[in-house]
Amino acid sequence: MKIRLLPIITAAALTPSMGFALGVRLLDQDAAATARADAFVATADNPSAIYYNPAGITQLDNLTARLGVYSVNLDVDYYPEKGGDSFDAHHKWSFVPQSFYTMRPKDWPFTFGLGFYSPFGLEMKWPENGPFRQITTYGKLETITANPVIALQVTRTLSVAFGATINYGELDLRQGILGPEFGGGDQFRFKGSGLSGGFNAGILWKPTAQHSFGITYRSGVSIDFEGHTKAILSDKERHAAHAGNQQVAAARAKVDAIEQQINSAPLPPAIKAQLIAKAEAQFAAGLAAAGVPPGGFVEDLGPMQEADAKFRMPQVVTFGYSFRPTPQWNLEVDADYTDWDSLNTVKLHQKDGQTFDLPFNWRSSWIFEFGATRKFDNGFRLSGGYGYAQNSVPNESFQPSVPDSNHHFFSLGIGQSMSNKIDWDVAYQLTYGPKRTIDNDTLADGRYRFISHAITFSVGYHF
Repeated sequence: MKIRLLPIITAAALTPSMGFALGVRLLDQDAAATARADAFVATADNPSAIYYNPAGITQLDNLTARLGVYSVNLDVDYYPEKGGDSFDAHHKWSFVPQSFYTMRPKDWPFTFGLGFYSPFGLEMKWPENGPFRQITTYGKLETITANPVIALQVTRTLSVAFGATINYGELDLRQGILGPEFGGGDQFRFKGSGLSGGFNAGILWKPTAQHSFGITYRSGVSIDFEGHTKAILSDKERHAAHAGNQQVAAARAKVDAIEQQINSAPLPPAIKAQLIAKAEAQFAAGLAAAGVPPGGFVEDLGPMQEADAKFRMPQVVTFGYSFRPTPQWNLEVDADYTDWDSLNTVKLHQKDGQTFDLPFNWRSSWIFEFGATRKFDNGFRLSGGYGYAQNSVPNESFQPSVPDSNHHFFSLGIGQSMSNKIDWDVAYQLTYGPKRTIDNDTLADGRYRFISHAITFSVGYHF
């Protein structure tokens, strides 16, 4: 007996080994800081200091506001190691807003601040027919942090600050169920949101007009993303599964008819049993040869299920030193440590009791930043900077959803203090990640290259 069936996914294959990764830090929270490659911790002289070093807001008087938007375009190229077409995860421009407000009552040693910004975020979309679609096709993390702070000017040269962070996040992770040869359209998806709390703190010490030292700390936070999972087949796969089940039913009917004829034949019971057993064995062998799972093919993967996954966002500490050889020049170097070691294997729990592993096993990394600003008599300022970020994702746990590598970033910006009331800054940043080769004998093997372009604009108002 020979049964011709389309090769549809079996029920046993519906337990994906999820390989998603998520977001990276968003360092750029203000155009003046971005223009200096974010070397701003020991300068921190506008309201965005709430993020960079909250102790810096003691340098501001009365009521100030700072609004801005960071726009970025990512382009990640993939080159297969063993032949085949290259492709990329090129995206349209994404826009991330920021806003900061400070207030210092007259003759008070305290300054109060409130900031809204996005410290983590990433969106990565790969082609549906990519070779690693069973690892990832889409991943998106969005966060927003509300950060009230209070800063105290302890002495003329020393300020300290402490703040609370209220962090809201949304996560959307998707991967294909079948390989690219099946045409795409099938999907396993987790979508959820969560809220958590943390804190930040800072110290700013300016022993002389030429030298300034800063240190800032941001606590790690755990966000429990609560939402749902959903597994679906494409229309093509569902139709093929239905057609395959019809062929199985037709074959079953033929076997039943043969067994009925055997039972009605004038044969001894033992012979009848042997013939029926042989027919059943041939039927089972035909199903196995055609790749038919027990019970037939899956046509509907079931309803949406409640699910949750807890992610640990890292703690961060940044050190900075600013040197001002003249009132017109400001040179700064920063060292930023991110504790990515806290992000290990995350468990995705479904309401039905199933648990999927999301392997990260990232490692802590450093970011080194150097920036310079030159002020001119007409209120204009010109800034530039360079930064180097260490890779946080080891080869063993690499996933295309975050194709991390050692990154070089270059910045250039211009700004102006138009009056005692208004100032503005605009900056451009180029980030480049050299080609990285992955050879783990997995679907993700190949070479990856990262490049991004960012433009950011900020405007401030002093009341």
